[in-house]
Amino acid sequence: GLAMDRVIVGAFLGGYIILYGQVQSWTPQLVTGPLDQTPPNKLTEVFWGVINCAPTLVGFCVLQYSDMFDNYDKDAMTVMLVVVIITFAVIFAINSSIHSFLVVNYASKDK
Repeated sequence: GLAMDRVIVGAFLGGYIILYGQVQSWTPQLVTGPLDQTPPNKLTEVFWGVINCAPTLVGFCVLQYSDMFDNYDKDAMTVMLVVVIITFAVIFAINSSIHSFLVVNYASKDK
């Protein structure tokens, strides 16, 4: 592991939760509105679902092809993990917000 203190890990997780909630609430104003995806539909959900794969793919490539983990470069590993996790959190929150809207929207309609 990275041998981080519990306080640092807890603060990071708390920040993650706050960031996730804020991005979810800002999604209609900052993402779907300016991209003309309002109201979102299933194609919007698929689009953001595919984009959501990018941080995981980047993280995998860095793990696979970078020597930072082989050399146990703690600073580089920490930066890489934080950037990938925050990027994933932002994209996942957008995707989650759109998904939540679609569930509520489709639930009120006749099938």
